[in-house]
Amino acid sequence: MRCLRCLIWLVSIFVVLLILLPIVVFIRAPHIVGTFMPFHSWEIGLPRGYSLIPISGGDNVCLAESGTVGRIIIGPKVKAYRVYSTKHSNIVVGYIGKSKHWDSRSGYFILVCDGGKLYKGLSNKQWISLLHSYGIHKQPTLHRPTGFDELKGYNRPVRL
Repeated sequence: MRCLRCLIWLVSIFVVLLILLPIVVFIRAPHIVGTFMPFHSWEIGLPRGYSLIPISGGDNVCLAESGTVGRIIIGPKVKAYRVYSTKHSNIVVGYIGKSKHWDSRSGYFILVCDGGKLYKGLSNKQWISLLHSYGIHKQPTLHRPTGFDELKGYNRPVRL
């Protein structure tokens, strides 16, 4: 009888924790729009604390500042990317797809990691011009983000 009471007590504590934990997470981060939650299956670490993180099952990938709750900078449809290291800074370049639910234009982007400067929604011509100004003279071969990028080294900067 005593073991049964202990078991009921343990189960009730477990159930209460399962109910309260999501509520506590929501109270701590009610500003979900424009942020990501730290519950994801993989993350691609980029220079200066930026990350590519899957949201909504991994089909949609956003570029965000790292942290327990980070600010989405580009998203949610980062289709392809490449990381470069120039003399002066690390640069992430890539392509953003159109999203029905987010206010994001499709087009190319450039993120200068060291200064946090962001160019997004660029046409191919604008993108190539800006790449030249940062010392990238050859059109980049972009890579679709996956959970294996860190193992394969796709997130490491290409030195120019």
